[in-house]
Formats: sequence, C-alpha cells, structure tokens
Amino acid sequence: TKSTASCNAARILTHEEFAAKHPHPPSPDNVRIARRADTSIDRPGESTIAQQGDTSIDR
Repeated sequence: TKSTASCNAARILTHEEFAAKHPHPPSPDNVRIARRADTSIDRPGESTIAQQGDTSIDR
C-alpha cells in the first residue's frame, strides 16, 4: 500500500510546468563551442592552401 500511495502522489507535469522548474542554459554557450570547433578546423586548411599556392607560383 505504501508504493500505491506514492504513485498516486506523483503528478505528470506539462511541458510548461517542467520548463519552469528546469530552465535551460542560455544557447550562446552552445554557439561558442561550435565556433571554436569551426575556427580550429578552418585555420589549418586555409594555411595549407595558401602555402601550396605560394609554392606553385614560385616555380
């Protein structure tokens, strides 16, 4: 009977109620992580392309 009483006390929250109790962190944190990943990947590729272009011009 104890488990039945505890189940009856539980209430399913609506999305709005759950969101009010569990606020999400601000989204700019996720954007900042994505930008760091993009810049670290893009920089070596650009420098490699630039170096290859310079060597072909010098020949």
